[in-house]
Amino acid sequence: MDAAPNLQQPELWPITVDWELRFTRPQAQKALTYWQSLLRGRQMPARRELSPRAMKAFIYYVNLVDVLSLGDGKWDYVIRLQSADAHAVLGDIKGRRLAEVFPPAVEHRWRGGFDLPRASRGPVRLLTRASTGNKNWLACEILLAPLGEHEEVDSIFWVTVSWPAENSTMRQ
Repeated sequence: MDAAPNLQQPELWPITVDWELRFTRPQAQKALTYWQSLLRGRQMPARRELSPRAMKAFIYYVNLVDVLSLGDGKWDYVIRLQSADAHAVLGDIKGRRLAEVFPPAVEHRWRGGFDLPRASRGPVRLLTRASTGNKNWLACEILLAPLGEHEEVDSIFWVTVSWPAENSTMRQ
């Protein structure tokens, strides 16, 4: 007899959205400083300006996401580069669209996160817990920052630093 499919939804931990960019993890702070150093008076740097050598202190946490216009104001996201940290937490999601990776509720959550820097054309800090793979014991501090040319966002600089949460609350 076949086992019944697991229809249980993952526990979705609340997400704190911080536009003031009050990062607490050193790697995320360094990533933000690096992204800001590339601005040179512009709203966002181009993806081609990123340098792995310059990101040495935090490259373990760096991901890149392609922003795809589907027309009619709809967008999709493809994980183009996946960090070692994100791979350890999420498994292999490189080269895949969100709907190919996550169940609908989790996909909606991720899409909402990536929509923030795409729509605002500015960086944002998110604080939450991992809501995939039963790993919500991991706290996550996330930098999502737009990349693009001619004021069009074509990629997102995504840096996630995760660590074992000490208790049921996290520093805001």
